[in-house]
Amino acid sequence: MSILEKKVYYFISVVEEGSFSAAAKKYFVSQANLSKQIAQLEKEIGIELFDRNGYRPVLTDAGKYFYDKVCQLKKKEDELINGLDRFVPCAVKAGFTGLFENRELIEAIRNYQDEHSGHEIDLSRYDFEGCAKALVEEQVDICFGLESIFKRYRNIKYEILHGYDICFVCTKKHPLAKSKTVSVEQIKNEGLVILSKKFSSDYYNDFMESCKKDGYVPKINVEANSFDELILSVCLGEGVALCGESSIREEGLIAIPIEKTNHSPNYVVAYRSGPQKSNVENFLKYIRDYFATL
Repeated sequence: MSILEKKVYYFISVVEEGSFSAAAKKYFVSQANLSKQIAQLEKEIGIELFDRNGYRPVLTDAGKYFYDKVCQLKKKEDELINGLDRFVPCAVKAGFTGLFENRELIEAIRNYQDEHSGHEIDLSRYDFEGCAKALVEEQVDICFGLESIFKRYRNIKYEILHGYDICFVCTKKHPLAKSKTVSVEQIKNEGLVILSKKFSSDYYNDFMESCKKDGYVPKINVEANSFDELILSVCLGEGVALCGESSIREEGLIAIPIEKTNHSPNYVVAYRSGPQKSNVENFLKYIRDYFATL
């Protein structure tokens, strides 16, 4: 729920992100659309909020005054909406990516609902990009997924719940299939099946950076647009993959631990900055405590 108009949020975002393009990415809209909305806002209030003559937009004196005041209104809006939530019981809306095994998450939710009668958790599954978008656009209250999905958003906070040990995944016919562990040196020349930029540019960039830290440029055979495509390609012998053991269910594949690799993504719970509704905060506290004991 929002009381302030969307164009006001766009204005705040341009100030805080430092550019129209960064603000547009934050809200998953085109830069042209966002610029049009802010121009409309300036027309409605009759003043220019930004000096656009330089490389980056700079607040005018009137823009600085307007920014201070709308930030105060935004704070009041958050307090109002969060205060109303105690009068209207509602489910916590949680998103998750589903790429890696979510056994721990499902078990935590079951335990929470057993211990808190009437507290519902409404789960929705998204792809990587969709998960962050749903959180930014307030379609969900919190999200569970890999750190790489959320870390570039300034208005999203996250907490690490646990890490994943990434394995070398191959068919049973692969020469390394009987190894108990493999080294980076053994796998650096293998043809890889990886998740493409189309699947998630953030995950892709993190993957390539981890390879760089391991000391090699990956040889890429296939860029898959979904995790199912990745697994199918490995099963067909089109390459090997680097992913979590818990995500491998096919009997024909082997997951072998990798020694001293920088491929170690974190599983996190993410939420928007600012005060949380009481039911969301209660659930977050339970999740923190639950994963702290694992």
